[in-house]
Amino acid sequence: MTKSLSDQLFEEALRARTRVYQAGSPTPLQQIPHDGDFQIFVKREDLGPINAYKWRGAYNAVAVYAEKTGCKTVVAASAGNHAQGVALAAKKLGIKAKIFMPLASPLMKQTSVQRHGGDNVEIILHGDNYNDSAAEAQKYVAKHKSTYIHPFDDIYTMAGQATIAD
Repeated sequence: MTKSLSDQLFEEALRARTRVYQAGSPTPLQQIPHDGDFQIFVKREDLGPINAYKWRGAYNAVAVYAEKTGCKTVVAASAGNHAQGVALAAKKLGIKAKIFMPLASPLMKQTSVQRHGGDNVEIILHGDNYNDSAAEAQKYVAKHKSTYIHPFDDIYTMAGQATIAD
């Protein structure tokens, strides 16, 4: 019997926990004081390794593909947070990452990607927007038979993102 996509995602999310927390810790909920008959909480992803939740999916996907394929280089396209997560994963896992970013990517994001990835990361600026960068990254992947780490349309990325519930 074939499992549904939601069953597969649930199982992968449980597996992702062991990978994701090699790179960062669970982030807390913090209650916001206010007047009212209800409680308000915020999830403090700003306390995670890249100050945003995207590291979770990026790290999980890079770790899975590196293990499954033995790839030594991964490719991604992002304007910022996913790129930082892929960079973090590449450095922690000891592999390389080529990250395609739009020409208009803020210098602060580029600097953060480089800081998280160090010598393990190469940033390639291309195109006016994410779609242009992603198309160029896909061309690179096809030409070099590389592994692409999609920022959202990938079961391992989604499973990693799901660990935010922890």
